[in-house]
Amino acid sequence: MDTTEKMKIRQSIIEIMKTEQNRLERSISKREKIIRAYPDGALRCYTNGKYYSWYVFKDEGAGDDIKKTHTLIPKTDRELAVRLAKKGYNEHALKIEKAELKAITAFVKHYPKSAPGQDYLENCDEHKRLLGPKFVKINYTEEQWKWMTAERRWPQPHPEKLTVPTILGFNVRSKSESEIVTSLATRGIAFRYEWPLFLKDDPYPKFPDFTIQDPSSGGAVIYEHLGIMDDETYRRDSAEKIKNYIINGYFPGEDLFLSYETSGRKFTSLDADSFVAGAFADPFNKG
Repeated sequence: MDTTEKMKIRQSIIEIMKTEQNRLERSISKREKIIRAYPDGALRCYTNGKYYSWYVFKDEGAGDDIKKTHTLIPKTDRELAVRLAKKGYNEHALKIEKAELKAITAFVKHYPKSAPGQDYLENCDEHKRLLGPKFVKINYTEEQWKWMTAERRWPQPHPEKLTVPTILGFNVRSKSESEIVTSLATRGIAFRYEWPLFLKDDPYPKFPDFTIQDPSSGGAVIYEHLGIMDDETYRRDSAEKIKNYIINGYFPGEDLFLSYETSGRKFTSLDADSFVAGAFADPFNKG
């Protein structure tokens, strides 16, 4: 159960309690009026094992001179006994209702308005990412999910190296890529991971890290995260990859985006979110 569902339940509980609070207030007011219309005194019943006797108990006098009296009610005055019985019932019911109202009023006053942990989570989105996938809210439309989960036309290379989990349930090749997935998912930016891309004059596909769906044009935007740029071979291969993208009409800053890291300069979750926001979220939202 996510936080939104918990909040709906809590709000329902509060509304139910407030409704009962209002009902009790009306009932108490009505019952007090009814009690005032009954005769003075309280009914007491005694038995000798075979028959009952009815007595009316009263407090008579004032101040320090109050005396408790009890008077036998004749069997011929059954109506008085009935009215005192009804009075006693209503007085007991009134006592219980007042206790209920007191308890519910205290409950409504002190019942936390937020679900456990909600305020902490709303304080900073980074808290959600640090706590793990179940705390991150993902807002993809049905159409986006359909596009993202389409059947692959070509298997990913070296699937045994897909060892790092993501919040969407599939694995990627590095922690940095997992952070990128989190940033894309939490911002509702549809993407495909290592989706085959065929360039001209090459019968074999390339597998860009991320293929982003441009919501305005429906076209593909390539995002490559270059993870070990202080490695000479990796750097040379990356330069060749970028050149091929440009030759095929993918230009940096337009439909080709690149982020970098080295062994000494790691790509953090904040870096990922900042890059995704600048490259995709803000420009895409304008469309």
